[in-house]
Amino acid sequence: MRISPLATGPNNIIVIQTPTEIHLSIGDYTEITCIWEKSVVRYRVSWYLVNKENITKAVSSKLLYVYNDTRESEDVLVINSANINDTGFYYCEIIIEIPFCKKVCGNGTTVIVEGKGKLLRT
Repeated sequence: MRISPLATGPNNIIVIQTPTEIHLSIGDYTEITCIWEKSVVRYRVSWYLVNKENITKAVSSKLLYVYNDTRESEDVLVINSANINDTGFYYCEIIIEIPFCKKVCGNGTTVIVEGKGKLLRT
């Protein structure tokens, strides 16, 4: 049996997560962006943090419906006032429900939070 190229289309979803690394001082604000190129109708976005103890925890999750298929698919995780416990590896997980089922993850972002005066600027 031959599989048509359209049948494999959903498997080619690319997720781009930026930036790949962020250095912050305590109290700083930052954003991590997750972008994917396929038009979808319903999807769930979850953000996870793998901390320095190698424990993974969910930091944000939401179910979204997109009514305008021309809109770029994007989600942003905001760290409002960074603290030492925000240090770790963050990644987004997109679970697409409609028009097809697929789970994809971002490449991840390393966040390093240090005390004021300890951060070296280059």
